[in-house]
Amino acid sequence: MKAMNDQAIQQLESILDIDENIYGVALVDGNGKVLAQTGNWNLRNDAPGVLAAWNANQGSVSISGVRYIVVENTPERLIATNATGKGHIVAVTAGPAKVIVYVNPAVGPTKVLNDVFMSALRLAKVL
Repeated sequence: MKAMNDQAIQQLESILDIDENIYGVALVDGNGKVLAQTGNWNLRNDAPGVLAAWNANQGSVSISGVRYIVVENTPERLIATNATGKGHIVAVTAGPAKVIVYVNPAVGPTKVLNDVFMSALRLAKVL
């Protein structure tokens, strides 16, 4: 994968503008290394575990000490939710990378899924 270019970073940051319920965004490579992330969310320690759980079809993922139950796992996407109301994780494939977003607990994760997926497709073209 090429180094992050300005266009890719702008597209990644624009995911926050899709919906006010998207609180954080990260782009990670296939090994879980964070390539870019919004300033309000640090996924550096947890991204490898998220990808490992996604690839192994595990039942949960943990981010910042919060456990999210996986409700959908396909090669193209991972959707996980916290049972105690602490939010949702939506991860989608972006070419050789993965886009991972944190979604407000007040809405369902599928509310933003299609828009995040489409943004990831556009992002994949500039990576």
